[in-house]
Amino acid sequence: MTTNEMVMYDELVELGIATPEELNLARNLVNGTWEEVLTSVLFVRTGYRSIQQMMEAEDEEEETDEQYEDYEPDDCDFDEGFDPYMGCFSFDC
Repeated sequence: MTTNEMVMYDELVELGIATPEELNLARNLVNGTWEEVLTSVLFVRTGYRSIQQMMEAEDEEEETDEQYEDYEPDDCDFDEGFDPYMGCFSFDC
């Protein structure tokens, strides 16, 4: 296993994307290099093609969350709530 593959292996485990047992099982089931196996596991679990792509998407999401963190619409009635049983908003939720 190369240094880059070891780093990616450790990152997948540290981020909770897969356990060491799952990664080793995937390696035994899939015929390919460690890099191919780790990239495949990352894609199946997250939908991202690389850890860098995943980190960039998380950074963009955090920036968006920060922009709208204090947003409160002016015409919002907080006494009214969505009632999933009625399928509409009601005042007695």
